[in-house]
Order: sequence, then C-alpha cells, then structure tokens
Amino acid sequence: MVNRIIIPLDLEYSDARKMVDQFDPKICRLKIGKQLFTSAGPLAVKEFQSMGFDIFLDLKFHDIPNTVYEAVKSAADHGVWMTNVHASGGEEMLAASKKALDDFESPPLLIGVTVLTSLSQDSLKEIGFNNLEDQVLRLAGLVKNSGLDGVVCAQLT
Repeated sequence: MVNRIIIPLDLEYSDARKMVDQFDPKICRLKIGKQLFTSAGPLAVKEFQSMGFDIFLDLKFHDIPNTVYEAVKSAADHGVWMTNVHASGGEEMLAASKKALDDFESPPLLIGVTVLTSLSQDSLKEIGFNNLEDQVLRLAGLVKNSGLDGVVCAQLT
C-alpha cells in the first residue's frame, strides 16, 4: 500500500518529536518545512528516518541556479523521499535542480511549486502578476518542460 498521507510538521522540534510518536510510518510520511528544519536541521530528518518515516523536505528552494543545484544535491544526500523548488526561479534554475539529481541511483522526487497558496489575487498584483490562473499555468509549464516529477498548484477558482 502506498502511503498517501503526508503529515506536515510545521512546528518546533520538541513539539514535532512528540507528535511523530503518535504516527505509524507504515501509513504516513512526514513533511519537514522551514520552521522545523531551521530549528533542528538535518537532525530532524535523520531522527524521523531512523523511526522508519519517508521525509518530504519542503524548503521550496529558490535562488541562483548553482545555489539551488547544491541545495537539492544536499537534500538528496540526506536521503529524503521528496523535495521541492519554487518554479518562479525560472527554467535555468529548474534545470539545475533536476541536474543535481543525475548522479543519484535513487534520487528523491523533485516537485515544483507554482504560486504560494496563501497569495490572493490582490497579493499577486502587488508583486506584478495580473492573473493567478495565467501565472500558475505558466509556471506549471516550466516545471513540466524541466522534467521535474510533479507540480504543486494554487487553487484556481
């Protein structure tokens, strides 16, 4: 059976540790985001992996291509099941993120995030984008053309 449940650990390490004790790695995977990774670093990844959990490292890498290449490579070195990049970094950055996984026998899944789900149409206009749907579709196309494994999309209404 495929573990379809992903538990978000958007908590400090001590709280996440208590929460994880309640879950079974046979039925769920864990998402480590920026808050937990910043407070505990790779320790959280390694500890939860040692308990049998697959880890989705949700850091939405978004930087110059070489920096993202190295970040994705480091994520893969940690043995995570999946990680992500922000598609607004552009085609060159997305290609670099994909290339970072070329030398791994069993690379993690690599997915691209289009538009943060928290952004409203007004918020998008503030940063220079006129239409949510157009932006999501444009960025999803970049992700697809770059050969990533999947895409995370904001809801289109």
